Amino acid sequence: MGRGPETAPQAAGRARAALLRGLSDQEIADILGVSRATVRSQWARALDKLRIKRVRREA
Repeated sequence: MGRGPETAPQAAGRARAALLRGLSDQEIADILGVSRATVRSQWARALDKLRIKRVRREA
């Protein structure tokens, strides 16, 4: 019997691990079972959130 669908935190953890190993966007997409565009848009969204938090801390 297969495991259930991956949760968002599990997927995020796998993506972080893949990034730390130096994998390409396409390799990360293959691991997560999503498109390369999804990987890139999720990274962009995450970086935007980090920028917002940093600006608020510096203000």
